[in-house]
Amino acid sequence: MASIYINDATPGRHGQASQYCVPPKLAELKKDIDFSFSFGNKRDIHTGRAKAQRILSDLFHCVSSLGMCLWGYLSTEVTFMPECYSSVTGWDVDLDELIVTGERIGTLRLAFNIREGVSPQNLSYPAVAQGLPPLKEGPTKGITVDMQTLCREYYTEMDWDQDTGKPKKSKLKELDLDWLIGDIWKQEK
Repeated sequence: MASIYINDATPGRHGQASQYCVPPKLAELKKDIDFSFSFGNKRDIHTGRAKAQRILSDLFHCVSSLGMCLWGYLSTEVTFMPECYSSVTGWDVDLDELIVTGERIGTLRLAFNIREGVSPQNLSYPAVAQGLPPLKEGPTKGITVDMQTLCREYYTEMDWDQDTGKPKKSKLKELDLDWLIGDIWKQEK
């Protein structure tokens, strides 16, 4: 949860740490993505999580924007979300379109923070929550969270600049958010 806790636009919220919330059928539909890290599995492995984290975070942004209940989202097959959205709006959308929509929502939220001077790069994560020093007993005994690896891989997956945490200009254009470039890349319009 550490990477979402520090990289989401509203940091430190367990509800946003959606890598623990894999809705039914998602792993079957996205076979190229390893969701086995979810639900606290593989706590001592810090690489290879970013793809699943991105998809789950994007979907959670859609859950929130659609006004869906998280428990309902996790109690129904993931295909319910595009079906629900299509029924309500009359627009025929699929799961992949909702994932992109969620990415757009998350990017807008991040851009707002950056414009206002808040960047994931400026945030800290408590040493005790990182396992510094590692606990001597309990389910996370001996585990230290490798925040650098988690964030580096997540930034790569999200197409964010490694040094600033800002979405790259090319990513903003891809998401049809190029109108934000001037707001978050002020000196480099």
